[in-house]
Amino acid sequence: MPLPDFDIPTIYDLRRLWVAHAHDPEVRCLILGIVRARDRMQEMKRLYEVIDKCWKADVGGNLVALENLRVILLEEGWRNATMGKPTLEDDQLSGDVEF
Repeated sequence: MPLPDFDIPTIYDLRRLWVAHAHDPEVRCLILGIVRARDRMQEMKRLYEVIDKCWKADVGGNLVALENLRVILLEEGWRNATMGKPTLEDDQLSGDVEF
């Protein structure tokens, strides 16, 4: 069953929740899971780029499965435009939260 459309939490939302739920390990675990998943998506994107470059150099053209992966990573990147870390001057909670 597909998930309904929803606004994903921004890094600012996650930091606010982190502070608000300082004594709730389950909420904090979920927040860490989201942050970790976003970091892993960035790593997958980097690996995709390496594999794609090697494939095109050795074989030429596009590998269908790799092209499908590119589309998924692109969709997730658009969906989560806040994957990057905010700058310290933009982040009111930067001293309270480590991620």
